[in-house]
Amino acid sequence: MNNPVNPVNRVKNSGLFDYDALGHRVRKIDAVAGQTTLYYNDPEWRVLAEKPDWNTR
Repeated sequence: MNNPVNPVNRVKNSGLFDYDALGHRVRKIDAVAGQTTLYYNDPEWRVLAEKPDWNTR
């Protein structure tokens, strides 16, 4: 019996996200690209800007 090997599906854009106590996204960590992105929100929690965290490079 011939058992084919399943190919590994590589994820191109994977990341971990950090959230504050109210469940709003505040940071994305992309280990594959070696980048961290910080999210800046207005008082109503709309994302105003996404900027790289230069301290993690």
